[in-house]
Amino acid sequence: MSYKNIDKLMFKGLDEAVFPGAVFFAAQKKKILFFNSYGYADIFSKEKMSKKTIFDLASLTKPLATALAIATLIEDGKAEFNTAISEIIPEFYDKNKKKITIENLLYHNSGLCAYKPYYKILEKESYLKRKKALLNMICTETLIAEPGKKELYSDVGFMLLAFVIEVLSGMKFEDYIYKIYKPFNIKMFFTDGGNKKFASTEKCFWRKKILKGVVHDQNAYIIGGAYGHAGLFGCAEDIYNLICILISIYKGCASSFLKQKTVIKLFKRNTNGTRSLGFDMPSGEGASCGKHFSANSVGHLGYTGVSFWADINKEAVVILLANRIHPYSSNQKIRNFRPLLHNAVMMNLSI
Repeated sequence: MSYKNIDKLMFKGLDEAVFPGAVFFAAQKKKILFFNSYGYADIFSKEKMSKKTIFDLASLTKPLATALAIATLIEDGKAEFNTAISEIIPEFYDKNKKKITIENLLYHNSGLCAYKPYYKILEKESYLKRKKALLNMICTETLIAEPGKKELYSDVGFMLLAFVIEVLSGMKFEDYIYKIYKPFNIKMFFTDGGNKKFASTEKCFWRKKILKGVVHDQNAYIIGGAYGHAGLFGCAEDIYNLICILISIYKGCASSFLKQKTVIKLFKRNTNGTRSLGFDMPSGEGASCGKHFSANSVGHLGYTGVSFWADINKEAVVILLANRIHPYSSNQKIRNFRPLLHNAVMMNLSI
């Protein structure tokens, strides 16, 4: 791989204010090819970014925590991918919603809306009543499409999956995630701060401060900082280690984490959409992964500026962690930057 070209592109990202700082990681066949940090974790304190900097992983929570938790519960016989949500959560039942399944939520084709600012209502509730109030609001949402007919990326659907996980496991969402991570030394976590080295995110006008070590997503924050759509924190190596486990299982290595057939199903594209179960897949022209990831690739983006892509065929993993919303989320330059970076990496990998 041409390290000079990657460095040049990353420094260009700094110069053009795509992000104040970033960590970039690339590996193939369990060999780390490139790993470096750039710029600042915080532009006000001038704290430099490092390879160990911890990021708010935002929507990477969906594939790396929620989808995997659902898969483990299904392997434990608690449900099936085609189990109706109303069988698990009786409140989620009316003539329009009764056919929505776990699979629909993972595929983002449940018909639920993309997003609602629930936190504006929940902040008026006492803390102990917020989860119940959130569930009630989700259960009474009007569908915007017939279940299974239209793909629409939905935070709301993954919030509902967190309730499913709690009902099936009998545990808090984050506690169950820790339970499945711990035996495999997966070190990603949910947090309320602490003294670790975090990348700062947005200057939040609602919370009246620069966010650092506290989840950016308001709907996750208002119910304690962790739920099915957001709240996970980690560094580049944490993401890489988990993806390596999944690729190894996919390739046939036995693991008590998940069975091979389960990971194959998780990574299989929906025949009527652009995603697999909880993961994004290359979507053609304009895809964030660029032009050179094979069709058999999975990945995901996070609002804070983070992303990962894994080419299963090439056993290649590319991770970009950037604090692009620091200090303001209006910065959208990363959209054009990601494909350029991914192209530069993948063109230099061995087949």
